[in-house]
Amino acid sequence: MELVELISKIVDISHSNIDLDARINGILKLIQKYVEASDISIYILDKDKRLTLKYAVQNSLVTNLLSSYRPLLGEGVPGLVAQKREPHFYSIHNIPKRFGLLLQTELDNVLSNYRRFAFLPLCDESKCYGVLLVFSSVGSLFTDNEKKLFDIAARELTGLRKLGELYIYSSKRITELMTLSEIGKVLISSQDMDSILKGIGLIVAKTLGADFARVVLKEKNGDKHLLSAEYGGVSNEVKSEIKRIEKLVVEQGKRFSNIPVLENSLVYSSPIVSKGQVLGVISVVKRNDGTANSDDNGFYLLDTISNYLSSGLENIILRSQLKDIIDELNSAQERIIQQEKLRSLGEMTANIAHEIKNPLVIIGGFAKRLAKKLELKPPERRYLNIILREVGRLESILTEILTYAKDIPLNRTSVDIDEILTDLIHFFKSDPLWENVEFAKESEARLPRVFCDPQQIKQVFINILVNAYEAMAGEGKIKVRIFPKEILKKHYVGVAISDTGGGIDPLIIDNIFNPFFTTKERGTGLGLSISNKIVLSHRGKIEVENQRGVGATFIVYLPVCDDSTCVHQNDKMPRTQGEDT
Repeated sequence: MELVELISKIVDISHSNIDLDARINGILKLIQKYVEASDISIYILDKDKRLTLKYAVQNSLVTNLLSSYRPLLGEGVPGLVAQKREPHFYSIHNIPKRFGLLLQTELDNVLSNYRRFAFLPLCDESKCYGVLLVFSSVGSLFTDNEKKLFDIAARELTGLRKLGELYIYSSKRITELMTLSEIGKVLISSQDMDSILKGIGLIVAKTLGADFARVVLKEKNGDKHLLSAEYGGVSNEVKSEIKRIEKLVVEQGKRFSNIPVLENSLVYSSPIVSKGQVLGVISVVKRNDGTANSDDNGFYLLDTISNYLSSGLENIILRSQLKDIIDELNSAQERIIQQEKLRSLGEMTANIAHEIKNPLVIIGGFAKRLAKKLELKPPERRYLNIILREVGRLESILTEILTYAKDIPLNRTSVDIDEILTDLIHFFKSDPLWENVEFAKESEARLPRVFCDPQQIKQVFINILVNAYEAMAGEGKIKVRIFPKEILKKHYVGVAISDTGGGIDPLIIDNIFNPFFTTKERGTGLGLSISNKIVLSHRGKIEVENQRGVGATFIVYLPVCDDSTCVHQNDKMPRTQGEDT
């Protein structure tokens, strides 16, 4: 084959539409045939400044030996050619021993099989991409035509390697843009924060081909995790190591890459930083494919994602906080409107109760006198006792109504809530009627003290415990849990009282705090109303968690005692409960 015809074929292959590696291998085979080369291969210069044998026409002994070692830039003949960007031609008589790779002792036994050697740089004006190696077992030196062929082939191979890197770069950028687009859709969705983090973890894991992805948000100005989501599964041992690395990432504010865990996995963990503060961490676990370069593992994309998330997550956090504040304001407004209605109802009820109570006291008084003075037969005596008992019950109801309607002084002081609950549980346990009720109490150590009126707060817990007793028909388990809680940056002590009474009918649960609402035959419907009023007057709140068929949990939140709350020792219940002053 003439040189011109061969060069034309090389150019045609170089500019064809077939796969890039197929084009490179096709050019190598043409060169091998023209110069009768025994071995022809290409070293690729990697980002770590080492040469890796990537292309070879055949797997010979010398090819296997060269592929087992990655010389540094400037090391040996291949490294020198890549560094100087100049071709080197040798015969068997002047080739440096072991190609200058002194540690490759096995080459001593194979170089004698070749007669001439060519090392040509694959480079342009700005960069070296690798080295072309041509070894021939015939002849003594390469001819000028062969060198011209090598020069033209090297330029075409350089163009193909440059095109390959451009293709890889473009693929990365396309993947990057597609990934960021998918994450952007998740960030602007109306999902809750937990679902958003799970969506991000799924996208990251699938994009990087990772076995496991974890996204963690931490508390602002703190090290505690606020929220986290995971995709995929790893062992508890690996998960513990990931958490240790994440802690270092938060403390140092920098990424940790290619950290080996166990035998075949690598961890990459990158901080999500906004305005100099670490908002969270995104971590990925991927199988170790033998390369140590983060780009080769696709982890480069994680840096881009973490930078993209920094502003997106901060906006979501602010949006979530704003939503919580708006919900709280709407809730407060509804409570104010409702309690203004109840105040008017309470005043009207108090007036009616006063009008009823006066004649009722007179009726009761005369009935007691008659019971003492008259000698009545058993039927008449029973009737009179019923009158006295029912009058007493009506007086009790009217007393509760008046208690609900009027302002009650608050004698506030610093109180240990745990101590109050311990005393109440002991009190009920000593009552024979409660012998079939099992109590369980949990409380965290070093609970903050609460600024409240101990007698009124005690009445709240008595009402809730008695309701639990009645819901269980005097037999079951009551669990009391005491814990600290932060709500909208305000600190509270929470008391959760759970029973096994089967829960509350969902159709009536919204009415249980309304005055005069009751499902009991002889109840007034004021117990929970008064309890709610007392808690609101302490700037706390009561929540209900209902499990139909299991039981109900009433959670009372009371503000902790600090310098701003423990100022006025005595106060009155405000008529508009729950309104901050």
